[in-house]
Amino acid sequence: MRPTPAGETSDGVSLLSSIHVSAIVGGHTQCPWLAAVVQLGHCSGTLVTRDVVLTSAHCLDGPIDHVTVDSHPMGVRECRRHPGYQPAERKHDIGYCRLEAAVAAAPIALDDRPVPVPGAPVSIAGFGQTDAFTHDDGLARMVETSVARTTAETFDVGTGMATACLGDSGGPVVVQRPGGVRVVAVIHGGAEAICASSTQGVSVWEHRAWLQEEINPHRSRRLEIGATAALAAATLFLAWRWMVRFPYRPESHR
Repeated sequence: MRPTPAGETSDGVSLLSSIHVSAIVGGHTQCPWLAAVVQLGHCSGTLVTRDVVLTSAHCLDGPIDHVTVDSHPMGVRECRRHPGYQPAERKHDIGYCRLEAAVAAAPIALDDRPVPVPGAPVSIAGFGQTDAFTHDDGLARMVETSVARTTAETFDVGTGMATACLGDSGGPVVVQRPGGVRVVAVIHGGAEAICASSTQGVSVWEHRAWLQEEINPHRSRRLEIGATAALAAATLFLAWRWMVRFPYRPESHR
């Protein structure tokens, strides 16, 4: 049986349409990097550059027209899911959205190492509820915990008292490195009982090649250059068509 994504019952029915998104189980709000944790739809995400939000692929099933960063809605230019993602499976449940403009909040960089070993300390964060039935106040929260076990692509973190809940999907699993915190995984959902068991994360390391290609500081500039070039080519083509249809014929002078 596949794990239940945060925000669904075990039969895949969304609970989020009637439950307000708010705070992670066992979490608190006192953390300097929480400004990089954002809301998109009924999910959470992480600023990994000043204009890119990392999240879960299943959070991008519907259209996303804005991301809420520090209570401010920011327009979205594009969202992409990993090409290998299959909704019926947890594999490759990772994606991102590129914002229309850079934000002031400091991002959290992607980790460049394999997933931590069982017992290693990590933190998870998001806008999810404190339990399956409590309607809380919508603050981003985090909780310190540790890695429970690892598999080929995902790994479990936390316990039933320190875990993700409804609305935390797409949020970060972070690890402390010498240079600061790094995003090591994206929250997929509960390993067993939602809001009451460990949390499964989808590894950044296992998807590093795709992420490096997609989340590139020069990609946004390339998109702008490509759009400008396409507009220029279209303008030249229209001008040529006009000249062919209405060629210039100077009047003869007698």
